Amino acid sequence: MNSEFEIFDERMRELLLPDSSLEKLATGATWSEGPVYFPKEDAVIWSDIPSNRLLRWSARDGLSEFFFFVH
Repeated sequence: MNSEFEIFDERMRELLLPDSSLEKLATGATWSEGPVYFPKEDAVIWSDIPSNRLLRWSARDGLSEFFFFVH
């Protein structure tokens, strides 16, 4: 396993493939948290807290701001 990972709970090793690595998807966020992967969209969405926005990344579309509407 790549030494890029700092593992705090050994159970995490069960979830990673031996050749797993980290990849920076985007820059420009001040403070990011909460990444969630959506398999149907093949996209990752996360929060940029200080900028009060959600960001979305997919291999097909690249980086964009994510908007959702509550009815």
